[in-house]
Amino acid sequence: MESLVLEVEKREASGKGPARRVRARGKLPGVFYGPGTPATPLMMDATTFDRSIRDLEGTNLIELRSSEGALDGKMVLVRDLQQDPVTGVALHVDFVEVPLDKTI
Repeated sequence: MESLVLEVEKREASGKGPARRVRARGKLPGVFYGPGTPATPLMMDATTFDRSIRDLEGTNLIELRSSEGALDGKMVLVRDLQQDPVTGVALHVDFVEVPLDKTI
């Protein structure tokens, strides 16, 4: 199974207003969560995400990399992707951690 590497950054604030400011800077807001892991707001380059996700077919693992190093090597799946109903532009993405040592 192939995996995709995605560069992410942590976000300090969450909510509608901060998410809009993130999108205005050309970034895509998102959240990372998993079993035993608190929800972590993050952001990534919207264009890179869009290009990467369009190339994926089916269920593929995504490896997260961050400049802070906190999320490095985490394997995730896209749990939810919110898109604009008219333009199809991604508005928000939820990543769920996949433990590689357990059966899902």
